[in-house]
Amino acid sequence: PPSVRIQVSPRVLREGDTLVLSCSVTGNPPPTDVSWSRSNGSLPVPGRAEQRAGPWGAELRVPDLGPGDNGDTYSCSAGNAHGRGSASVALRVH
Repeated sequence: PPSVRIQVSPRVLREGDTLVLSCSVTGNPPPTDVSWSRSNGSLPVPGRAEQRAGPWGAELRVPDLGPGDNGDTYSCSAGNAHGRGSASVALRVH
């Protein structure tokens, strides 16, 4: 299965910040299905969150973090002919 890794920017999240999650994926064959999910339901509404994806992985941007985002867990998963791989990150908004 693919290897999946998530990087969080900025490292310390404060209310009002823009969260950027970068998901890098590798595999042989290269993963073709890369997607984001959130533990407590759907991703933030499309008008709020912005997603980009490609063969390198995916990026998720969530502007204007607030108290309601604290504790959310975001996951990135990728699939290829050998299965699926995933990684998750839990947010701590200060």
